[in-house]
Amino acid sequence: AALLGATVIAHATDTMRDTIAAADLTPGDLIETRDLRVVEMGRTGGLRAIVADQQSLVIGQTPRAVLPAGTLLNTGLFVAPDEVVPAGQAVVGAAFRAGEVATASLDIGDRVELVVVRRQAVTGSADDDPPSDATFLGTATIWELVGEASTGGAAERIWVSLLVDRELQTQVVQAASDEVLRLTLVAG
Repeated sequence: AALLGATVIAHATDTMRDTIAAADLTPGDLIETRDLRVVEMGRTGGLRAIVADQQSLVIGQTPRAVLPAGTLLNTGLFVAPDEVVPAGQAVVGAAFRAGEVATASLDIGDRVELVVVRRQAVTGSADDDPPSDATFLGTATIWELVGEASTGGAAERIWVSLLVDRELQTQVVQAASDEVLRLTLVAG
């Protein structure tokens, strides 16, 4: 009886009740209790999982990506509904130097216009500034302000995540990579 009792106690402490997706979950789905299922699993060191009594941490949240049924869930897989990327849009990142954005006090949710500037080569004296050619690319919303990256002195940059329409995604990424993207702040 003592051996059986020790085995039962050892087994009980070697399992935990974790939460998995009861069905396929997609971004935009608001998580409800019926979307979650509890399973017993053996304890594993370093495992990040939502235990049965912590399900309230994700109720009302939405998945960051598609989560197939049976996926072991953790809080990092979910965001608030207003933080999910809407269908047909993408979030892209860009780094800007001082003067390449309308104001240093940009805020999440600000609407900006995306302008691409290109300097044209001109033959002439070294004192002549080459003319610039600016093209309106489209509009975006400030998704996140990642902060400033200090690379020394005047070369400090502000890192911005922009919510753009999918059809602009590659153009914005290329313009940011080429360091020719500028942001202008617009009303609304």
